[in-house]
Amino acid sequence: MEKPKAVNTYDPDSLLPENRDALLEGERLSTLPTATTSADDVLSLVRQRLLETDYFDESKVHVRVAGRRVTLTGEVREEFLKRAADDVMANCDGVESWDNQLVVNGAL
Repeated sequence: MEKPKAVNTYDPDSLLPENRDALLEGERLSTLPTATTSADDVLSLVRQRLLETDYFDESKVHVRVAGRRVTLTGEVREEFLKRAADDVMANCDGVESWDNQLVVNGAL
């Protein structure tokens, strides 16, 4: 998936105020220089940004990075969380493309 402009298609009222404001403003969530960002830097940054939202369980969402391509696998409890992960990826410096393979499991 190519990196589109962030589009918020989930319910922003369900996010914590500090996270909602950053995502709704389309704010870049990192200051890492993209020209020198390694796969390890991207992996660390993506994990950090997902956890900062307080909506992603580290044991349920898995991140793999090859170069600057991120693959998300695992489970989230609602569809808006899958879309929120796309917004995090779109606003994360160093991520050139991603594949969101998260599965919605309402039983979580």
